Amino acid sequence: MTAAGVADLERFGEWFVVAGPHPARRANSVDPLGDPGRSRDPALDLAGGFFRSHGKSVLVKVAAVPGEGQEVEPLVVSRSFRHRDPSAVIEETMPASGGPPARAIASAPGGFWRGRAVGIDDWIGIFDLATEPAVQRRGLGRTVLDALLAWGADQGARLAGVSIFWR
Repeated sequence: MTAAGVADLERFGEWFVVAGPHPARRANSVDPLGDPGRSRDPALDLAGGFFRSHGKSVLVKVAAVPGEGQEVEPLVVSRSFRHRDPSAVIEETMPASGGPPARAIASAPGGFWRGRAVGIDDWIGIFDLATEPAVQRRGLGRTVLDALLAWGADQGARLAGVSIFWR
């Protein structure tokens, strides 16, 4: 997956720290997968400095994939980060990019929900799930997730992963 609209990107070992001009979380976050080239606590300090230099809050993606990034979650929690509420920004369906198979689901213009997925090998990565606050707790998020999982299965995915955002 690429971070479209990236204004600045730094790598701390295998970690990607990204700042972009848009409010999209994925384009303004640290992806703490792999070895940051130093211990994780100082790496989070460096990420914090990076975001402060861009006038942004620190946003850490914690993967819900077994063995991928869970060791960062206790550090994030110990720093009093809080789980980020789902975004109320609704985006249109993403265009084809010539990359791996991708799927975006969104309601009609001015809609209420959205979700995106990318298929890589036998994995499907799910991200940008959101429902507007006025229509939450009605099962729309589950409907979008089920549709993305079904699409992934049609693409040959046997496994799924999702990122959880903390701020």
